[in-house]
Amino acid sequence: MMKRTLILMLVMLVISCKENKEVAPKPATPQSDTKMYPGYKIDSEGKSGAITNAMTKEDLISKFGKENVEDETILIEEGSVEVKTTVLFKDTENELRIIWNEKGNPKKLWFENIGAKWDVYGTKVGMELKWVTAINGISFQFNGFGWDRGGVVTNWNGGDLGRIFKNGTVTLGFDFERAEQKNIDLDKFMGDGVKLSSDDQNLIPLDIRVSKIELVF
Repeated sequence: MMKRTLILMLVMLVISCKENKEVAPKPATPQSDTKMYPGYKIDSEGKSGAITNAMTKEDLISKFGKENVEDETILIEEGSVEVKTTVLFKDTENELRIIWNEKGNPKKLWFENIGAKWDVYGTKVGMELKWVTAINGISFQFNGFGWDRGGVVTNWNGGDLGRIFKNGTVTLGFDFERAEQKNIDLDKFMGDGVKLSSDDQNLIPLDIRVSKIELVF
């Protein structure tokens, strides 16, 4: 009887060990590692960021899980250019796209979903204009809306984000439908050639926010 009990206990121990060795599934969204930098190990602490210019597609799969990495061809430049991209977390708020260089490393990446956890020195998609100004430390200029370069920041006026986005782009946007419902005259904020400043009080009713962040490595 004692021998049978010992054998049973040994079997249960082996099963328990096997269960403990099972690997937890990869998260469907990024967790703590969501910070981005427009280069490799450029910050004061030597951190490299969630995605760096030294990574490969295999590195992405290892870091974020194969199920969260997918190749997809898309059209850019108003549908005139076809490019191959790799998508992280497709069809989620954390969706991010990468274009690769000839060596198989990231050349450019961008993300544009409100609520995305990706963070470039505190700047996130969906952030209000006033907070972007606060991070920059001074007001900045950006294009008028309603064209292919609409809302793109053109001059950080020597602020902190000018260094950060030296190799990147921040695009701003607002809800056109909501603005029209407020009977706001949008003409003065629209079009190529129109330059706007983040400290313009006339922009407040538009509730302008970051709509897209691009980094070039």
